[in-house]
Amino acid sequence: MEVDEQEFEEIEGRWRDLDVYLEREGPYATPLFVPGDEIKEALREYVKILVIGAGGLGCELLKDLALSGFKDIH
Repeated sequence: MEVDEQEFEEIEGRWRDLDVYLEREGPYATPLFVPGDEIKEALREYVKILVIGAGGLGCELLKDLALSGFKDIH
């Protein structure tokens, strides 16, 4: 399911992309999954990310992760 432009602009802040990702339907997600505020807060506070290699693609990935607000990047 595509998120329309108006709906995308209504979500504000540095976590907008993560919120859009969690709220969209996917082929492997059960319809019973509802991403509540607890799940979003846990992802923002406790997720650790490991990136192997910071070459051409890794460098851009590290930049995007840092700008999107993830704090614990290794």
